[in-house]
Amino acid sequence: MTNKFFSLVFFSTLIACSDSDRPESKTLVATETVPEKISALPFDYQYPFRLEEVAGSLSAVGLTDLDISDDGRWVLYSGFGGKACIAEFIDDNRIEERGCIVTREIHPEGENGLNSIALDKNFSQSGIIYVALQTAPHHRVIRRYKMSYSESAQTWIEIESQDLVWSETVASSATHMIGKLLLTEDGSLIASIGDGQEMQSVQSNDSYFGKIIKINFSGSRTEIPKSGWQVGELVKSVQILAKGLRMPWRMSITNSQSLWVGDVGSSRYEELNCLLLDTPKAQVYNFGWPINEGPSGSIQSEFTAPVFSWSRLDFGDLRTSDPQCPSGPRSAIWLGPTYPSISRDADPYGDRLDGRILLSDFENGWVRSFPIATSSPCSIDSENAELILGSPFLTAAKLNPKNGLIYFSDLRAGALSVLRLSNASK
Repeated sequence: MTNKFFSLVFFSTLIACSDSDRPESKTLVATETVPEKISALPFDYQYPFRLEEVAGSLSAVGLTDLDISDDGRWVLYSGFGGKACIAEFIDDNRIEERGCIVTREIHPEGENGLNSIALDKNFSQSGIIYVALQTAPHHRVIRRYKMSYSESAQTWIEIESQDLVWSETVASSATHMIGKLLLTEDGSLIASIGDGQEMQSVQSNDSYFGKIIKINFSGSRTEIPKSGWQVGELVKSVQILAKGLRMPWRMSITNSQSLWVGDVGSSRYEELNCLLLDTPKAQVYNFGWPINEGPSGSIQSEFTAPVFSWSRLDFGDLRTSDPQCPSGPRSAIWLGPTYPSISRDADPYGDRLDGRILLSDFENGWVRSFPIATSSPCSIDSENAELILGSPFLTAAKLNPKNGLIYFSDLRAGALSVLRLSNASK
């Protein structure tokens, strides 16, 4: 099982609801389609899944992301304040912490923590970790750390080296920084980069604002003429895969080489976007921000429409009556890739999640699964979505390829949990 399970989260304090964060009204047209609605949570709904907290004392506070090694032995989790810790799975429901990275250059403003973390494909042997962080009010950085593990002490004991991968200075904002880091099968690093609220640069190919980029560590070194950035010596090239995104907070890759991207909306719609990684290098996907948000905006042929979009008010959130500028905490999404099909005897969820993507709301606390449509690797069957779980403040999720179980991190509780079928569903 090689699929990556991931999550997308949006913290409500990151974005102010202001006219400056919206395209001018003259760019929008009256012909606006109605997004597919997602109903509010039924009061007496019996969820088919539940979360069970994993035993183990965690040093990181306010968990923001997690990753699990390809051999299923290690879990890496990060939190506010610049700490990322490595723990070993003792069994399905118990972990023991084996060491932490403390990144003291984290800036206390803006997103205030490690935005994302990723383990090298061969982490158990290489000890390599990738970290995305905010180091100053307007500075975003990706670094690579190399750890050393002592079998006798059962501890990741030191950082042997750390290298700059990529960095950029944002002029006007301390938010919308870096969303998610993913490693591809060929060892390249994919990063989702927020718009930094510099919307004039999002549609430009001469900046990294509002982009999905692929950082390559092999091949010949190429010059990339972008201003306000720098790359480390280990980087050979940087390719823009997509533009026109606002805050693409989490991503995942399915076996079909589809890259699923969750883009957090400004004040009206959330988006699930998708692109194919085998697209020719000359093609850059354009998802339309800041001209388009969800199904609204000018209809331009060069834009790729969202796979799925929905209004914030479709969640049954009654904290505000103004759909243009909600006054309560913002809703959000996180996503997961297709759950791999494995033998029924070994699959802890039976066939309940086979071939599905998970979609969730961070603060309203629902999780739904959507089948991927057979007609296209970048489309979902929204008519057959299933409400599977109700739990707010989930920030990340990942499949353990060894046991087939899905693990979640929780911002508020600061805990790791495992997804289980509820007793009624067994």
